[in-house]
Amino acid sequence: MKALIIGLGAIGSRHKSTLDKLGFQTFTVSSHNKESSTNFHSLSEAISKIEPSYVVVANNTADHLKTLLDLEKFEHMGKVLVEKPLDFKSHRSNFKFEKIGVGFNL
Repeated sequence: MKALIIGLGAIGSRHKSTLDKLGFQTFTVSSHNKESSTNFHSLSEAISKIEPSYVVVANNTADHLKTLLDLEKFEHMGKVLVEKPLDFKSHRSNFKFEKIGVGFNL
C-alpha cells in the first residue's frame, strides 16, 4: 500500500518511520529534502505519480485546511489522517475522502 506524508517535521517523520515499519511504501511532500524518487516538492505531482491510498497531513497547522482542499482538487479519494485538530467553523466539513481522521498527541 502506498502512503503519502505531507510535511516532514518531527511528527511527519514519526509517521513515516511507523508506516515504513508496517510495510507501507512511503512517499513525502516536503521542501526540506532534495527531490528524490520518494520525496516531492509538489502535492499535485505526488498525487498524480504515486496515487496513494493513505495520506497523512502533518504540515503546518495553518496549512491543513488548504491541504485538504488541494487533496480534493487533485482527486485523492482515499484515507486521510490530519495531524492536529482543525477548525471547520469557517468551512464545510463534508469532504469526500474514503475516511478522514484527526490525530492529536499531547
